[in-house]
Amino acid sequence: MNLITPGNREKKARTVFRRKMKNRPPD
Repeated sequence: MNLITPGNREKKARTVFRRKMKNRPPD
């Protein structure tokens, strides 16, 4: 299993970013 591919890294980063946005309530 190769976890260090550019596409995979981008996908993971995007997921974390979306999770952060969801956790932050809109003002």
